[in-house]
Amino acid sequence: MAAEGLSEAFLEALARRRATGERTPPAEAAERAVARVAGWGARRALVAGDPWLDDLGVPEALGAAGVEVLRWPAERGWRELLGLDGAPPACAVTVPSLAVARRGTLVLESAPGHGRSLDAVGWWHLAVLDAGRIVPTLAEALARTYAPGRRPPTGVSLVSGPSRSSDIEKIATYGAHGALAEHVLVVEAAAAS
Repeated sequence: MAAEGLSEAFLEALARRRATGERTPPAEAAERAVARVAGWGARRALVAGDPWLDDLGVPEALGAAGVEVLRWPAERGWRELLGLDGAPPACAVTVPSLAVARRGTLVLESAPGHGRSLDAVGWWHLAVLDAGRIVPTLAEALARTYAPGRRPPTGVSLVSGPSRSSDIEKIATYGAHGALAEHVLVVEAAAAS
């Protein structure tokens, strides 16, 4: 499947998972991130410590828009980060290591600048994804993640849309174990607007 086909398949799968996404050129990624965060009403962003986000200008643009930007790992307690101690509504901004086109699944690897629970801390989850990291199948994503000779990550999260659970009387509840909503910016050099 061609790269553009992978992006389209991924976005279609996201929609089936009750998540949203859009393609964007690098020059517009920061502006679109600000628009999504503002649309959610988030006043704080917990941002992965990934230099690519800085290259795209995402943290700077969020700050200029009046959003409090905390870089991971934040020197705050879990209760505050979860909004239990009067913290403002927050979103997490992640950089997935891979994404699975057929499933609409993000592969998030633990790293010093990208904590294992980063996507679950905020009320909302904004993922900024390099289109070149989209693979067709989960099998391929896992094969790349655990390839021979590659040091395996200490933790891997597979995120397929907003957090939901049907544990109590089979009634779907959103935000049970993480974000209430997920949006993915698929950053590609020749993105269609």
